[in-house]
Amino acid sequence: MVWERTLPTVIYLNRHDVYRFVITFTDNCSEPRRIEEECFDQAHLSIHATSRDYLRVVVKKTVNYVYNSVQYTVEVRDRGAQTLQHRPGEGMLTNGLHLQGWHRSRKCISNETNNMLYNHPLTVQLGCPPGLRISFDARSTAAVSDPHWNEKCDGPQQISPCFDYETVFRPQFRVEDLVTETSSLFDNLYSVNVIGMGTGLTETSITLFTDAERLNYNSVNGNSALWTRSDGQTTRGSVFQGSTMNGISWVCGPGSPCNELKPASATAPIKLYLLIEFSNRNVSQDYCDFTFQFIIQLRSIPIGSITTITALLASFSSLVTLLLAMYTFHSFAIGSKLQTLLHRVQLWMHRALQRFRVHPAFATGEG
Repeated sequence: MVWERTLPTVIYLNRHDVYRFVITFTDNCSEPRRIEEECFDQAHLSIHATSRDYLRVVVKKTVNYVYNSVQYTVEVRDRGAQTLQHRPGEGMLTNGLHLQGWHRSRKCISNETNNMLYNHPLTVQLGCPPGLRISFDARSTAAVSDPHWNEKCDGPQQISPCFDYETVFRPQFRVEDLVTETSSLFDNLYSVNVIGMGTGLTETSITLFTDAERLNYNSVNGNSALWTRSDGQTTRGSVFQGSTMNGISWVCGPGSPCNELKPASATAPIKLYLLIEFSNRNVSQDYCDFTFQFIIQLRSIPIGSITTITALLASFSSLVTLLLAMYTFHSFAIGSKLQTLLHRVQLWMHRALQRFRVHPAFATGEG
């Protein structure tokens, strides 16, 4: 019988991860049928674990007499016994598995290459696997948040993804495995907090909040809150579950820094940049400690009531100034015309008087 499975020497398991593999032994001898069946029935695969406190190993044996093979389905599962979180590749807990194929009569099972009794050591690293990276997935977020998303805000200098203020923001995060070149959406507990804001032309206008401001602006029940949960829950605060119950509604409360934003000009829209921090530290049972920051821009920001009144007063003041200017100009124009008319009348009367004096009918002489 020969071994028909090539196993790695090292595997990595995150919390409650499972690694499954199948080992198949097939007949390679020309023994009578009775002896072959005896070999299959008495074939065994032993797996010895360094510690049963951290690993759970389940083996299922299936004999197939039609194809002259015996198959072992092996499941190696992390028990979730660790309590600390680490960055990818750090703080790994090493365990070992020893796989051995054998037969009661110490025959029939052999290695395909060296014709010796099968023996395979397998190292199991428990913790956050190396090569993992998490990032904000703007496209997936737009697919569930904003049907009118255009990837970028207006302007060639904008690099932050743009979302609508009035639309529920449902952030999606993607975990990439740089070793296997695979990725999947993060589906565990995490928290998000706005830690900075800017209203300038670019992301460089962002100013970080103080610790006290972070607490106030991310309090979903406070008057200073920048946002609130769309599901109405108040007990979970800023902790969300994976990619499902994670709706954020922007509110810009009365005491928040985005409550009374002023546009740069009458035609320029308000630009609001938010620096958001993602973290699953101390809220997720995952072995990985993921913490990173990303920037988004909100558009269609409503103008606050004070700003609106100020704008109305400014517009009214401009209108009054314009009317006064028009009235002054009009009065000046009328006054100038009247003065010109009076001057012309005076000039006409003066000329008429001169003619009257020199006319022969009115002339006087000495007699």
